Amino acid sequence: MIVLTIVFYIAILISFILFYNNESISKAVLFILGGGLITLAVFAAYVIILKFAKELVHWYESILDATPLPITVTDANMKWTFVNKAVENFLGTRRENMMGKPCSGWGAHICNTSACGIACAKRGLNQTFFNHKDKSYQVNVGILKGLDNETAGFIEIVQDITHILKREAELTNINEENKLQLSKLNLMIKATRIGLWDMKVINSDPVNPENPFIWSNEFRHMLGYSDEKDFPNILSSWSNLLHHDDKERTLKAFAKHLLDKSGKTPYDLEYRLLKKDGEYSYYRASGETIRDEDGNAIHVAGALMDITKEKAILLELERLKAEVEKCDSPFSI
Repeated sequence: MIVLTIVFYIAILISFILFYNNESISKAVLFILGGGLITLAVFAAYVIILKFAKELVHWYESILDATPLPITVTDANMKWTFVNKAVENFLGTRRENMMGKPCSGWGAHICNTSACGIACAKRGLNQTFFNHKDKSYQVNVGILKGLDNETAGFIEIVQDITHILKREAELTNINEENKLQLSKLNLMIKATRIGLWDMKVINSDPVNPENPFIWSNEFRHMLGYSDEKDFPNILSSWSNLLHHDDKERTLKAFAKHLLDKSGKTPYDLEYRLLKKDGEYSYYRASGETIRDEDGNAIHVAGALMDITKEKAILLELERLKAEVEKCDSPFSI
């Protein structure tokens, strides 16, 4: 239509120029028609820009409608200027019926309170929560600014977090149960006088002196030490306390267990350790190793039990047995 109108004006302009010789009339007509052409050109540009703007708005509305999360836009007076399809589904109302209405149409318990999403945003908080039909929701709010940097409106994005809260509650219960079980385990460890230890193997090198060790406090307390300051988490804290008659045998047994990729060599033996008070005590040690698919040790852990009293009784029985055998000998006096 616009193109036909422009062609019509051009035809008139040419006709006046060809059939009228009056120069003043031709100039006047030329001026009028020229102004009309400019007006039509401006109008045509406006129509094209308006069409492009409508297409752009439609494009972005389509994107927001495709988003499964409810999204609303309000003006500075907290009245809806846009809601996406997800909001229609959430509230069961067509968007045409919501435009220009207060955002309290959400019907949430936080509406018209200080916990309202927009009220929170005005205080610098961009997140709030509400419940709706036995479900929990999180609302993220953003402030929209105009070219003058004044508040022009707000955008709210609603997310159903019911499953997240349920999972958090489950994890909290599991964590509490784990704490309870750990507390029970610690009580049993203390009651049985067992010290625990574990070692992480670096670069598949089980005899690396830099492999990090962790000695439990029960382990330290058995030897008269209090904490990591006087009994650091390093291998030498333990190995330097081995009795000189037991050290080589014990370290070889430990290395043999770690280096056996078949995992068939056990680590279970007795040895003596020097306590902080300068006395030696007997201990029973055992350990197990986690290995990779090639059989290389990657983590080893074990336990230590003080058997000094039991060992003393056993040694005393052996001494008495030896004395009895000596008395029964025909050569004894």
